[in-house]
Amino acid sequence: MKIVNLFLIITSSLLPIFISDLILKNLRLPKDSNRLMLLAGSSLYSSAEGFRRYESNKNIEQFAIYDKYVAYRYSYKSNNLGLVSYPDINKGVELDLIINGDSFSEGQGGFPWVVEWQKKELKKKNLLSLNYAIAGNGFGDFLRASINASNFYNAKKNIIFFIEHDAYRPYQKMSKNNYCSFYSNGILDKILGSLTCKTYGIVWHHVGLNKSDSAILNNSKYLQQYGVLPSINKVIKKFKNFYDKKNNEIGESNTELENLKTELRYGPIPSKTKLAIKEINKIYGNKNVLFVQLPDTEGKPGKNARFFTKLLSEVDNNDLINLWEICPLDKSDFNKFDNHPNINGYKKIKACIVENKKINDFIKK
Repeated sequence: MKIVNLFLIITSSLLPIFISDLILKNLRLPKDSNRLMLLAGSSLYSSAEGFRRYESNKNIEQFAIYDKYVAYRYSYKSNNLGLVSYPDINKGVELDLIINGDSFSEGQGGFPWVVEWQKKELKKKNLLSLNYAIAGNGFGDFLRASINASNFYNAKKNIIFFIEHDAYRPYQKMSKNNYCSFYSNGILDKILGSLTCKTYGIVWHHVGLNKSDSAILNNSKYLQQYGVLPSINKVIKKFKNFYDKKNNEIGESNTELENLKTELRYGPIPSKTKLAIKEINKIYGNKNVLFVQLPDTEGKPGKNARFFTKLLSEVDNNDLINLWEICPLDKSDFNKFDNHPNINGYKKIKACIVENKKINDFIKK
């Protein structure tokens, strides 16, 4: 009798959850779960030194699915260090230049334009460089890559391509399993196992190479994160972001906070970002670090964005170029469903970098 009662209690508890899950999935909720990122040919994870990398010497393909549409798919290769970079780098060599950045510098949604820059313009200048830029990187990642390049390759100069949102990304290691690559949550990864791929918010699902668009779309409908678990994860993430934002505001004066609340899109620049910038400058010397802000939306930056750039440049008297201001992109330069530039957009960014006198003066030996 006790077993029957226990069964009834468990069933009555789980039934509402099951029904809620079905309702949420049919309504395609939560709304922002219709975006799906897929990775073919490799996994993405944090190295022992803390910077993100792919598996070594792999042909890789990346996709973004929005609802029932392929927003983009593009191919690239990793070098012997698992980075989207040219050429392979041997142990003991000294680097003239390292390149830091996020998805905009990896070329997500278009093509690996930094690799083209390395193969053509930088090679002609006889500059040996290494590109650490990978999707999702923030200033904490830039710091770890900068440390690695200094310790192992005695890198001389450091150019950091960034967008405004990079400054607000907390550093978090990436992990992987057989099914997906994901932002690690420590011991919870092992407890959830393959469920990490369906529960965590930012995930690259692993798929096979050379699949057709129709096959990719057919697979994606089983992977998109609708239902109860993603909804719970979304609530937890909101609480975490609220808590992080409150911590970032500690130590700021009331007057400064009031200005930042009205002027900055994402709130005060986090203290960890400021510390990362100062540490990078300390390792390389301010004159050997150049920050370059890339255009991340169409048109020129507005008042809020320009104020952010000003504040970031003042963190440690940073040498900074606002490429967004002098090289704006049009609506046609971005993907239709995704906010990353398309091939034409990245070509414009690369052309502006190649032609920029200050950048050319900086990378000279």
